[in-house]
Amino acid sequence: MKKTILKCGVNGMLWGSFAFLLFSILLSLRLNTGEFCFVLPALAADYGNGMTAGILQILAFLWLGGMCGAAYAIGNSTNLALWRQAAGYLCALTAGLGPVSFLGRWYEHLFVGIFSYLIFLGSISALLYLIAMALELIGWINLRNDIVKIRNAIQADKEGLQ
Repeated sequence: MKKTILKCGVNGMLWGSFAFLLFSILLSLRLNTGEFCFVLPALAADYGNGMTAGILQILAFLWLGGMCGAAYAIGNSTNLALWRQAAGYLCALTAGLGPVSFLGRWYEHLFVGIFSYLIFLGSISALLYLIAMALELIGWINLRNDIVKIRNAIQADKEGLQ
């Protein structure tokens, strides 16, 4: 179980780095300055240094991705009770949103912070659910193809015996 959570966490960190790259590209397109924005301008202004802000933003995305991977592994674990799956899932996602909430200064406005937390939690949960459903669909398709191969092999054996 621990190996699975660690494996999914590392995989999630890779997806977190991809999400950071995608976020930076979308941020650059949104700001429309003609330059590539590596980090949020407000974050760079808060820390006074674009490099420090960039490192913190990258680490926040990596941490969030890793915790999303761990939450995915916990949520799909069949050897845990349902309440343990739900509690572990929520705890992992809440721990993953910790750096994001700190860098986004959600603590300054309680209503905005709670609302942002719920929006992020719902969005991430919906994304993880869609990923789980896609992987399950792929598993069913592979299983159906294997059954067809077995049936064809049995049919070939029966024809060969006659």
